Amino acid sequence: MKPKLVSRLVAGAFLTVAASCSMAGQIVSGLGWIARESITTDAQAVTAPKVGYIFIGDIDARLQDQTIQIQFTLGSQATWATPGLAASIVMNDGVTGQPVSQGSAAGQYSVVALGLSADYKTMFATITVHSGTNVLVKQPVLAIAGSATAADNPQINHLKTVIDGLDQCDTRTKSLQVSFKHYIALSNPAALATDATAVPDEHVRAAATNTGSLLTFSPGIFMQVEATPAAGKLAAYAELIAARQDQVL
Repeated sequence: MKPKLVSRLVAGAFLTVAASCSMAGQIVSGLGWIARESITTDAQAVTAPKVGYIFIGDIDARLQDQTIQIQFTLGSQATWATPGLAASIVMNDGVTGQPVSQGSAAGQYSVVALGLSADYKTMFATITVHSGTNVLVKQPVLAIAGSATAADNPQINHLKTVIDGLDQCDTRTKSLQVSFKHYIALSNPAALATDATAVPDEHVRAAATNTGSLLTFSPGIFMQVEATPAAGKLAAYAELIAARQDQVL
């Protein structure tokens, strides 16, 4: 399947869920299937699939700029290798489906901070929606890893530990979870927000779904190619086979 078509399908899935979930915020992830055999070391970095959150509340910037912070925390032993670039942060109006553009003009949004927690478990993005007449983003859908350019998107590592190796006849499917938090009234927009430094919002609302599957690891087929034995070894194998045939006869 072509990458552009996959991107459209993922974007459509986000907006479809947004239209059907009007009672509570919900985390939603794109396509993230990986063959377990393809993960060989913890140092290996994998580009994150698109993952977002559908808000139940609106972002009302009709009178003044609105600054919020979104956070995505990895489960298990996985860590963020990189936070990606600002281009990977995307926003849509969840009611109309219209994308909101990045920029400094009224009605646009800026990514004013993008970083990782000290333990590399949490990626955070601080976003400002610039004020203007009728600037009201209804039930926004905010996502990371949303850029069509793979190099813009965040990466994840320590996945070898997550899948815990692969044995013969091992058909287990494993998954990596990710959790979401949202803060407003930030005392320091450049830093990772906590309940002590900001006001928790979407993730503490009733019936919110804040954790979902980010990556799924399923067993496949792994082939290892070795060099052909030297001519001398082949001759020895032929002599051994001939000797055994003589014994049978």
